[in-house]
Amino acid sequence: AKRNKDGRYITVKDTSLYQVTSFDEGENTWNLETPEMLPDVGRAMGAYHRYQETSSFDAQLAIHDFIGMTLNGLENRRQEILTIAADRKPPIEAIDEAINRFRAITPALMTLPSGLVHMDLGSGNALFKNGRLSAIIDFEAFFAPFILDIGIAGLYWAIPFDPEMSDTRVDPGRLKTLLESYAEERSLGQDEILALKDAFVWCAIRKWSQGMGSNPHSRYDAYRCCLDLDSDWLESCFA
Repeated sequence: AKRNKDGRYITVKDTSLYQVTSFDEGENTWNLETPEMLPDVGRAMGAYHRYQETSSFDAQLAIHDFIGMTLNGLENRRQEILTIAADRKPPIEAIDEAINRFRAITPALMTLPSGLVHMDLGSGNALFKNGRLSAIIDFEAFFAPFILDIGIAGLYWAIPFDPEMSDTRVDPGRLKTLLESYAEERSLGQDEILALKDAFVWCAIRKWSQGMGSNPHSRYDAYRCCLDLDSDWLESCFA
């Protein structure tokens, strides 16, 4: 990203945001991410968030309303569950459970420190050159709590779907690396740390609402994995 004449990366005009970016070289890894890439991703995300907190970034924007789009998406998943033919798919009652949970945890999450977030920081949106992160691309640029970026990145990098095992599992080593490297650039407040499990659950529901993914049960399984995360373990990653 390039700075404007006032030295800022974000230009605010009326209710719109503008950012000028430049070309950078690098290769898109898609599903070829490795653990060695994670520290760069975590640090870049933390630095991007920290910049917004410590610079003159002062956009007075409303938190994005995710509830309507997410609940509509979950209703679409309900219809898919009822109509698709698959050996394994989410139970139909899981939709109402996810809707109720999303409604319950959203208000508190939306009070946490916020700014422009990427909301899709998977390996497909990270460019690497000579083994190092060279650029992050394709920002969705929602104004939302920073920890939602952590949650989405965690789903991509540390809670992957394994096509050989047809299962989704948390990789605790990768998740810990992502959290620790993020904290090298931006320290989370205690309220954010305590809300981190809810953030992962929220993000998993959000991703599930956007589509079934590569397998009818893969994103639902990621949601179940996030429900099983240990809050004390997550807090220990920032000790």
